[in-house]
This record gives sequence, structure tokens and C-alpha cells, in this order.
Amino acid sequence: MAPVALLSHGETSLTLLHHRVLQLTLPGNRRIRLLAVDAHDDDVGVAGVVVGAATDVGRLRTINEDGYLAISPAFVVVDGMGGHAAGRMATQVALDSLYSLAGTTVTDVGTVVRSVMAAQEAIVAIPSHAAYLPGATIAGVVLAWLEDEQGVTRPTWIIFNIGDARVYLRRDNMLSQVTRDHSRFQILIETGELTPEQARRDPRRNIVTRALGGGIADSGVPDLYTVPVAAGDRFLI
Repeated sequence: MAPVALLSHGETSLTLLHHRVLQLTLPGNRRIRLLAVDAHDDDVGVAGVVVGAATDVGRLRTINEDGYLAISPAFVVVDGMGGHAAGRMATQVALDSLYSLAGTTVTDVGTVVRSVMAAQEAIVAIPSHAAYLPGATIAGVVLAWLEDEQGVTRPTWIIFNIGDARVYLRRDNMLSQVTRDHSRFQILIETGELTPEQARRDPRRNIVTRALGGGIADSGVPDLYTVPVAAGDRFLI
């Protein structure tokens, strides 16, 4: 298939390259392949998932502080904070905790919440005397089997985040942001103090108001969204 442009803003664009491969192009023509989750119906009518994942160290750091879990039914991105060693360690212990979701059948939202809270506890327990404590933001999607209002068990996406890590859903050729950022950027926009364009240049734009660890007092309970599965759903995390 020919590349399909999904989003474009100045020098930044998001392009569907081929089936489930998404490419983010940033200023300076820097390109990053991203975690994409694609749902389809197999021959017996059961929802199936295909996933692609990659991270990039970026232009400012020499060590990658990001990581991901991409083992069905859990698809999660963790963005470490606190400097090279601290951010990398925070990401690792968080993913170790979240690995409890891999290969399981999730039947309630509480399972996801407990895994994220365990990740929070693991990060806080990291010994550190540095000025910037280990921390992380997190976003993800879990394919669960939940009862609907009629008591029928159906495949359902559990979408969650803490911090400014995001989940986007592409459905019916429309790409929309599902999660809400926990950041000064978001507050400045919601209060009308700044326009979205002004906020992108504001020095407070990278300040998060929620995180796992990082010296931020947080419950570790993520924002949660449940969305019934539809064939052709595609997530960008």
C-alpha cells in the first residue's frame, strides 16, 4: 500500500507506511517507528491482535530511558524520568511489574490497576540520593474480556495512562487521542491561560503533574477508559 498521511503539523507528521507500521517524522527529518496495535477478526470470529514496537534514543540523550511491553494482552509504553541511570532503572522495574499481565486473560479493570500500582511501588523503592528521583510516565492498552450492561462478556480495550504519555485510537479512518495528559501543558490549555499553539512554546510544557515515582505524591491509580473492541481498531501508544 502507498504511505497514508494521518496527521501533519509543520515539520511534524504521522504516516501509515504499510499495514501496521507507523512512522513519526519530527523537525530535522528525524524519523521514529512507534508501537502500533491493530485488532482484526480471525476466521472463527475471535478478536486477534498484531503489534509492532520500537523506541528511539532521540537527539538529546545517549541512553534510552523508554521501554515497552508488547505481549498480548498488554501493550504498554513506559517513559523513564530522573536522568540516565535513574530513568532507565525506573523503566525496567516498572516493566518487570507490568509483565504479570503478559499472557494472561484479563477479566476486570482491577487487574490492570493493581499492576500499575505495583509498578509505582517498585519505582519508589529504588534507592536514590540524586536530586532527581527515579520516575516514569506510562500509557497502555490491555485487551480484556468484560461484562457489558446486559451481562454479556465481550472483548474490551482497557486504556490507561499516568503523566503525559498518550494513547491514540484510529477507527473508521479517524485518529483521536483517548487519554488526557497530566501536565502543566494540559492545565494551561484547559484554563484558557494559553492557546495550544502558545503552550507548545511555553517553558512549562514538559512539567508533568502525575507520575510513577519521581518525587511526585501519586496514588499510582491510572486514568482508565474502556472501549468495546471493533475490528480494524489501531492504537498508537
